[in-house]
Amino acid sequence: MPCYSPWNAYLTEGTPEYRKAEEELIEQLKPAIHIVDYYYRVKGFPLPHSDGQSTDQYFDLYSSDHEELHRQIAHHFACDGIGFIELYDLRSVLDFNIKNHQSYDTVLSQCAGIMRAEKDVF
Repeated sequence: MPCYSPWNAYLTEGTPEYRKAEEELIEQLKPAIHIVDYYYRVKGFPLPHSDGQSTDQYFDLYSSDHEELHRQIAHHFACDGIGFIELYDLRSVLDFNIKNHQSYDTVLSQCAGIMRAEKDVF
C-alpha cells in the first residue's frame, strides 16, 4: 500500500493551482459536514467538543452508541465515495476558528480510523 500524501504535497502554497485545489476540497467538506450533522441530529447526540461539553461526554465518544454512530457515518461516506484518505484531506482544511470545526475533526478522525482498520468492509 502506498504511503499517504496529502492533497497539497506537490503544490506550492499561494499559487493558483494550490488555491484551486484548496477551494475544491473546501467545497467537498460541505457535504461531509452535512452528513455528520444529520446523523448526530437523528441520534440526538451533541457534537463532540461542543460548547459546554464535559470531559465525561468526550470520553463517551468511545461508547458503543457512538461507535455505532461513527460506523453509520463511515458507511455513508463510503457510499458517497469518500474514503479514509479523503477524510484525512478534508480534515486538513478545517478551520478551528469556525464553530464546530474541532467537532467535525474529531468525528472525521474517528470515521477514518474505522474505515482504515476495516478496509474490507468499507
